[in-house]
Amino acid sequence: MSFSSTTRRRVLAAAVVGWNVAACLSGMAVPSRAAAAPGPLEAAEQRAFQVAAERGAASTVRIEVAGETGAVADQDAGGTSTGLVVGSEGWIVTSSFAVTERTVGVIVVLPDGSRHAAAVVGADPARKVVLLKIDPPRPLVEPEVAAKADLQVGQWTLGLGRAWGGETPSIAVGVLSAVDRSWGRGVQTDASISPANYGGPLLDIRGRVIGMLAPLAAESAGMVTGSELYDAGIGFAVPLEDIMAVLPRMQAGETLAAGILGISYTSRDVMTGEPVIATSHPGSPAAKAGIREGDRIVAVDGTPVGRIAGVRHQLAVRYADETVRLTLERGDSDPRERLTVEATLVDALPPYRRPMLGILPVAVPEGNPVEVAWVWPEGPAAQAGIAAGDRLESLQTTGGQPRPIQSGEQLAALLASLAVGEELRLQVRRGDAVLDVPVQTAAAACLIPPPDAAAAATPAPVNIEPLTAPEVANPPLAVIPELEEGVPMGVLIHFGPPRGAVTKDDAEPWRVAAGRYGIAVVLPGSNEPDRWSRDDLPGLARAMETLRSRGAVDPSRVACSGEAAGATFAWLAAETFAGRIRGVALIDGSIPRRSEVPQAEPGRPLSVLFGRPAEGWLPADASRQRQDEQRLDDAFVPYATLPEPFGPVLPTDDLCRWAGAVGIL
Repeated sequence: MSFSSTTRRRVLAAAVVGWNVAACLSGMAVPSRAAAAPGPLEAAEQRAFQVAAERGAASTVRIEVAGETGAVADQDAGGTSTGLVVGSEGWIVTSSFAVTERTVGVIVVLPDGSRHAAAVVGADPARKVVLLKIDPPRPLVEPEVAAKADLQVGQWTLGLGRAWGGETPSIAVGVLSAVDRSWGRGVQTDASISPANYGGPLLDIRGRVIGMLAPLAAESAGMVTGSELYDAGIGFAVPLEDIMAVLPRMQAGETLAAGILGISYTSRDVMTGEPVIATSHPGSPAAKAGIREGDRIVAVDGTPVGRIAGVRHQLAVRYADETVRLTLERGDSDPRERLTVEATLVDALPPYRRPMLGILPVAVPEGNPVEVAWVWPEGPAAQAGIAAGDRLESLQTTGGQPRPIQSGEQLAALLASLAVGEELRLQVRRGDAVLDVPVQTAAAACLIPPPDAAAAATPAPVNIEPLTAPEVANPPLAVIPELEEGVPMGVLIHFGPPRGAVTKDDAEPWRVAAGRYGIAVVLPGSNEPDRWSRDDLPGLARAMETLRSRGAVDPSRVACSGEAAGATFAWLAAETFAGRIRGVALIDGSIPRRSEVPQAEPGRPLSVLFGRPAEGWLPADASRQRQDEQRLDDAFVPYATLPEPFGPVLPTDDLCRWAGAVGIL
């Protein structure tokens, strides 16, 4: 990359000026330059920075946190940060990075050094903004707001902070890198922003406040707290114009909740994927507005959108109780039907319990009709008379039109948007007859189908081979069944005891079960000989891509299992690949105490299978499993336990049958 002489001069000036400004305002001596005094441009820029910083300093305060509830001996129970005056009567905003929900007390130190107790009045958690109130002895200096419409990428920015004390704030100098970041909630600067600056102002060259510095999330970079970026030359600020627009609500004591529509998309690519609906959460604003599977969002409040990212930029800035107008395209006609719906966003979705019919489809190439392979004897489909061999042709909800069933994945999406106990009608083809079958959905269950005598008699041949991939030094071994062309295989990723590289001896016990049930069993090795590590997961992700090059994979039948320490790691793997792992089997293991059990939600089905050994199962182990079951109940995640304790040999047949059933509908 090459730079013009003007660009090089500006970069050099920025570096020199940044040092000089900080030094001048802090009283430090500025080293003399060997060559000459600053030139006219450097002197003008330096003076402009000084004047801007002096203006901003008058509204920049120090925040001291007295402590936090629940703090323990080795935990930092206090700290300092920065705040910004937003009202002369004592209104101050700061970042939730410093003032959390557990904070016990807050002290605001004004520019004159006086100290004042502050009360938390309101907040905007999505933007990491907390509103404080003090009773100042005299009116505070309010800043001038820099209008969002006037912001230009490349303009000078100054970040101020008072966390370090002293009469003058610390200063970070940079340029405005981008606007409309963090899904429209913030702007970005390349000034060196640290937690000490959070809550302070980001100024323009005239000393006007662009926004309040905050650790906004950069989800597209895999960073969800925002503070991961503080030493990376990336900083964010919430536009002060946006804060002032909702200031009266926070002053009234509101905690502003982000608005939720309640949809998921068919694509996992949030940046470039098309905004085609996979599911609408039952009881959500989307469901009440009539948004359904297959709809494509083409505009939000009249603003055209072509990608999921465009929809998120429009919705993420909105609060609960706001109404949005969505333009949708529906159906397969050319042109597609276009309709407009309105939805009032909410702050939380109703609890979700995944519905099911109790049908396991036959694994067939894409584009084939949905044929029933197995029916759960206690499920609603069995009670309605549906049997193995039936083909499902359409589904109709009460008051709705029949929807053709084109694939198992589409049927799963249709069911995911329904409630438990909802009445449906299924059109079922049985031989030459077409049956109209009423059925009522039931709550999803974790199931292990019985052994299949036909599968046991004619298992598919299997290959045992490494899943080599670039930069994977210790590739997993895979037991891969040879299925008919196009028939997708299920996948079970099994984490055994950590012992370094796996061998073919480790894979042999899985050979028969993998061939019987069409399940590819992936056996990762650990990079370290005595422990599993999160460093093992990136290699697993690349190995899975290699597996997909060996044959079609059924995304509805991907599960992981583990034994002992491997069980804990299996749960962590499911967390890492959330939405892609449909089941977790914990064999002689438990859910990590520090892990959260995710609430059930449409489009991310999960079930958990427990297994206990025949020997060595202690009362403490049983107690931990009961605690895990309660956590799963609270999250509406279905679970089951292997019917029999296992001996020294893993129940590979049971595990493969279970993995093949995690996609039950």
